[in-house]
Amino acid sequence: MDIELGQEIAKKALGNAGAYSDVIFQRRTITQVRFEDGKVDDVSVGLDSGAGVRVIRGDLAAYAHTDLVDRDNLTRAALAASEALKHASGGTTLNVQVSEREGASKPVCQADEGAAEITRLVDYLSACDESARSLGKEIRQVTAVHMGYREEELLINSLGEVRQGTCQRTRLVVQVVAGRDGVLQVGQEAPGSLSGPDFYRSTDPAEVADKAARRALTMLDARPAPTGRMPVVLNSGTGGVLLHEACGHGFEVDHVHKGASVYGGKIGEKVANTVVSAADDPSIPALWGSFDFDDEGTPSGETLLIEAGVLQGYLYGRHEAMKDAMESTGTGAGSPSVSPPFPA
Repeated sequence: MDIELGQEIAKKALGNAGAYSDVIFQRRTITQVRFEDGKVDDVSVGLDSGAGVRVIRGDLAAYAHTDLVDRDNLTRAALAASEALKHASGGTTLNVQVSEREGASKPVCQADEGAAEITRLVDYLSACDESARSLGKEIRQVTAVHMGYREEELLINSLGEVRQGTCQRTRLVVQVVAGRDGVLQVGQEAPGSLSGPDFYRSTDPAEVADKAARRALTMLDARPAPTGRMPVVLNSGTGGVLLHEACGHGFEVDHVHKGASVYGGKIGEKVANTVVSAADDPSIPALWGSFDFDDEGTPSGETLLIEAGVLQGYLYGRHEAMKDAMESTGTGAGSPSVSPPFPA
């Protein structure tokens, strides 16, 4: 991943039609170990890498990518994106000088730790199996999966900005099946962190498995859920998931521009109960969804969305911010799109 080459490609991508361009290089090493029913079921190590070139002109954007990161292939991608935009109809040149949010970007993970050894990972996963099965014969199946990612990213744009970073993410997923009298229930626990081997110094695999197993056993005694309107008490994690699913996409300004958001045109208006305040903040250290800067090179930070029930603003990527003469909120993609190894 070469800075000078990236600057050269960003310049070529502008061509005669572009107002803004960026080039992103990404490389991800993936390690996965799956332990099921007392034995190692699968070990895999992989590498994903490539580069993408984007060109923006007014409302229009063109994108091309390549898995082969060299001058010839990057140049082809740049020319393809530039050519596609050149012949597109509509759109006007916008002012692309979108300022960064205040303050320096903060590193949120260590970049110099090596991957944990496979044998040590197997020991952690074996401890999960033993912990869950120690709760009795009603535990029918235990599956524990370690997922580790090391991500390297370099982003360069036509404004002369350069962002480069490396981080590691680790997730442990434990799924336990319990059965009694022909009834099967599933419990799952899946902690994750923006960290490498340190994850297992702060997270006890046996406790994770115990929690998943007890959840499955508890479900064996669960009564059918009643219907109708009633008070509901949620912990912070569940509340965050519901907020994301019910409101998250509505806060994204591209949905607002398309008329697909219920929050369109409601900044400054009451949209929730006065006890509700909500913010997006991927700069919190060590969390699974945290990141230093987004996939457009904007540093992460807190964005207040609702305060005391009143809508304060939207989530902006760089392109949408250009259209509204606003600052990017550092939410131009960037969040991990890694799915757990079990169906939802």
